[in-house]
Amino acid sequence: MRLGWFFGVFGLCVGCSQCQGESPSERHATSQAPLMIASREGDGCPRVTPAKRTGTVGNAHVIEASGLVASRKQPPVLWIHNDSGNEAVLYAVRPDGESLASYHLSGCECVDWEDIAIGPGPRPDTDYLYIADSGTNSQAREVITIYRVAEPKVPEHHNEDVSLEGVETIRLSYPGHLVHDAETLFIDPADGDLYIVTKSALGDSGVYRAKAPLDTNLTEQLELVKLLQFPDTGARGAPRSTAGDIAADGSAILLKTYTQAFWFPREKGEAVADALSKPPCAVPLATEPQGEAIGIAADGSGYYTVSEGEHQPIYFFGITQ
Repeated sequence: MRLGWFFGVFGLCVGCSQCQGESPSERHATSQAPLMIASREGDGCPRVTPAKRTGTVGNAHVIEASGLVASRKQPPVLWIHNDSGNEAVLYAVRPDGESLASYHLSGCECVDWEDIAIGPGPRPDTDYLYIADSGTNSQAREVITIYRVAEPKVPEHHNEDVSLEGVETIRLSYPGHLVHDAETLFIDPADGDLYIVTKSALGDSGVYRAKAPLDTNLTEQLELVKLLQFPDTGARGAPRSTAGDIAADGSAILLKTYTQAFWFPREKGEAVADALSKPPCAVPLATEPQGEAIGIAADGSGYYTVSEGEHQPIYFFGITQ
């Protein structure tokens, strides 16, 4: 999402979920009351080291990094993609910013790519990349697209530029023909369920689920499992949900807005909705011009962030329990 664009049209309410009703419950067609996120510190929260700048994105084609996820079988590879109006390309980079490969997704388009996730899919013991074409920069749409493709083998020291075949298309709709902007995607490693978190200028964000196995032939309707209310601190963009991830072992869910990040510990076997019902731990972010991407390291040792813009820094926050 281009933040300047959003503020420019906010008064017109074009394609914005907050324009579909006067209350969060109406905007999400639910009787659920939104759960205010009240962060905590101390017992049960990870200790997070200050931001470490690991490098700068070297690929000049990465100009609007909107999604980031860490490879789990090829660490320390990071997957990044651009926002709307760019080519349908996934970029594999190292944490120091070195470009390893660019993969053009065959048969796909980038209407408004907003986030990327990694998780299980149709083939056992295979990691899949999921790309959420779920934003409303270009148009308000009732059906959003998720692209899924088996994670390719990334070369170690060669800036490869190739086409990536075998991409599947998953189409999803919100209940009640609602339209939402959404910039957060994650896949539960335990069962392969897909989760979308919507974005609102007023801070109310629906957590929607599509249960696995995901159908590539029909448009599936998402299910609202939790309605969250991100706090407004007064900082620009503070309540707007922009990214998220889940740990490789499912033990934590990480959600962020433009200026805040929240770490939700999750017990083994606990439902995602239940984990998100508990007070999260407040964790730090770096000051970025437009931070819309976050990803947990494969080994759970911390998380990475990167902002939109040319040659932006990649930050890493180390975690100790």
